[in-house]
Amino acid sequence: MKAIRLEEPKNFQYIDVADPGQPGPGQVLVRTHRMGVCGTDLSGWLGKFPFFRYPRIPGHELGVESRKRGKQKKGKAEKGESRKRKQKKGQRRS
Repeated sequence: MKAIRLEEPKNFQYIDVADPGQPGPGQVLVRTHRMGVCGTDLSGWLGKFPFFRYPRIPGHELGVESRKRGKQKKGKAEKGESRKRKQKKGQRRS
């Protein structure tokens, strides 16, 4: 798999990472379609976040598709299913 890793402030590297293997119980293997950058990631890139450790693979705001699932509990995503966060009436999208 491919990833970007922040080696130090303002220094990203495009890297290969090991395949995660089969998902375990209660886990889902996902394919990432989009990744957002949050304020913490930006501060880490600038070198202004005191608790940020390097090297680091950033990103936790994802648009994903479930690909494979381990042994599931009820209510989990099905293979190939994409889910969007449901927005409550009057709530702004971030």
